[in-house]
Amino acid sequence: MTLSQIVQFKNQIDSLRVDPVGSEFVRHLEDILHHVSSNEIRAESDIQNVEQDLDAVKQSVDAFRNSFANVSRSLQHMVESRDPGMYDHSMRVYQEEFSQDTVEHILNRGLPIDRASENILLARVKSYADWRLPGMIIRPAMQDYIDSMVALDPLYLVDHDVGLLEPAKERYLPEYQRRLRLYTINDYVRRPIFKNFPKNQFGLIFAYNYFNYKPLSVIDDYLAEMYQLLRPGGVLIFTYNNCDLWHCVSFAEKNFMCYTPGVKIWDLAHKHGYAVTFEHNGLLDAKWIELKKPGEIVSIRGGQSLAKIVVGQ
Repeated sequence: MTLSQIVQFKNQIDSLRVDPVGSEFVRHLEDILHHVSSNEIRAESDIQNVEQDLDAVKQSVDAFRNSFANVSRSLQHMVESRDPGMYDHSMRVYQEEFSQDTVEHILNRGLPIDRASENILLARVKSYADWRLPGMIIRPAMQDYIDSMVALDPLYLVDHDVGLLEPAKERYLPEYQRRLRLYTINDYVRRPIFKNFPKNQFGLIFAYNYFNYKPLSVIDDYLAEMYQLLRPGGVLIFTYNNCDLWHCVSFAEKNFMCYTPGVKIWDLAHKHGYAVTFEHNGLLDAKWIELKKPGEIVSIRGGQSLAKIVVGQ
């Protein structure tokens, strides 16, 4: 049995709403007992039997809830027993395969997102685009997300190769290109990753279809460093391969993405001091999480020159 099959079964079990059904059933029986016992025509011995039987039903419902919850817990233990092997597998794929991806392959590798999820993501990214603050987008690729971040000044475009950044830059007229900062990083060979970046400055860091190809230990390094880049109140938004969901596990098994369970991403976020403010698992492959550095955004900027940002022709 594959890990994705185990997680698929666990996802099915977790989707079943046992508590509400049991509670509704017990409340219905309590209403019946109240109706019977409140009538002036009372058969005391029979009512007492009904009360005792209702207590037995409640105990049986509680026992069923506990037994059913144990099914999910047992499945989780099965998943966790296979975690180390999957982490090792993802590290090998990251080092031996993803490190060899060409610029063309990366630019053409999409992350499908449904329309409703995309609208939510665009709105949330735009809501954090504060003109008083610098921002960063990691792996802008051929996506349109920069359009929601143009207020950030300056805006850093970051990836492994400048060839991955030029297509995003060239979409804009020269006037706006001057507000863009192109930087390359390389997590395969260098730590710290963001050695030459300003600390405590960024209001928003956004990465789409980037951490999907990073193993958990590498994401751990990123979270530690990006916490230092963000100013208090700054936000980090990134997509990742949420392997709390079975079809994401299947991507990792097939070497399409890395094995990164959502529960472990939450653990890393809390480890580094972030607050998890939002999480979204769309109908298609795009799953993302939003993390906030504690504090409130403060800036001494008093104004910004106004201009309309347009895509170059």
